Amino acid sequence: MNLFESKYELQEQLNKLNFSSLGFVPTMGALHQGHLSLLDCSIQDNNLTVLSLFINPTQFNNLQDLENYPKTFNQDITILNQYRKNILIFMPNTYEIYGRHVRAEQFDLQYLDKHMEGKSRPNHFQGVITVMNILLKIINPTKIYLGEKDFQQLQIIRLMREKLNWKTKIIGCPTIRESDGLAMSSRNVLLSPPQRREAQLIYQLLKLAKKHVMHMPVEELKRVVTKKINQTQYLELDYFEIVEKDFLQPVSELIKGKSYQCCIAVYAGSIRLIDNLAVSL
Repeated sequence: MNLFESKYELQEQLNKLNFSSLGFVPTMGALHQGHLSLLDCSIQDNNLTVLSLFINPTQFNNLQDLENYPKTFNQDITILNQYRKNILIFMPNTYEIYGRHVRAEQFDLQYLDKHMEGKSRPNHFQGVITVMNILLKIINPTKIYLGEKDFQQLQIIRLMREKLNWKTKIIGCPTIRESDGLAMSSRNVLLSPPQRREAQLIYQLLKLAKKHVMHMPVEELKRVVTKKINQTQYLELDYFEIVEKDFLQPVSELIKGKSYQCCIAVYAGSIRLIDNLAVSL
């Protein structure tokens, strides 16, 4: 198993290897099929792939959420054994990434972070971009593979690629879902059986919105979604928004020919689940 805890040892190994294209899959562990689909794409596209296992503290605005985040690195490494000839695993500790000062830098995200996740989780995206900037400088990959489930994050990273002059090409990969439609997430394992049963409603509501958005006003659609969530026993709506795809601004009406994204966040107890679905007229 090619596992590195030191960034210098990882870089030394990368310098020794002969490859024309290097893929990168950043994760916080608790691997599931969604992560593995990113890894499969990278392996198919590149001579070599680096996968990181690092729970980034600066993107958690809630310490309870950080403490509760699943920590399954031993299990993750066992899962990754099947890929041992194709990948390098980077599993640094917090000091290796941040040194003595564990804090997020502040970037101009051009208001892409002011709604949805950014509104509910202040400074979350500053932490995401901080760690992404550090990891890309360490690894210097040709391509990075990110899931479309975290759509707002994906769009912000695309913006920052231009602003920070990253050379890495960003590849967005489709959301992988459970058989009932729930988007795969490391947090799903924290759901109780009743919460898990109700959580399938999240994707059902996105599909409902996509079906009716052409002939139902956005505000009315938002009321319908809110009502259906309020009728459940274990779910609570954080937000439901339809946003312009590129700049993530919430809209009150849709214009034919433009692309939009239905985005939702729901609490199941203390567990927060997000999802999204593309919409166009």
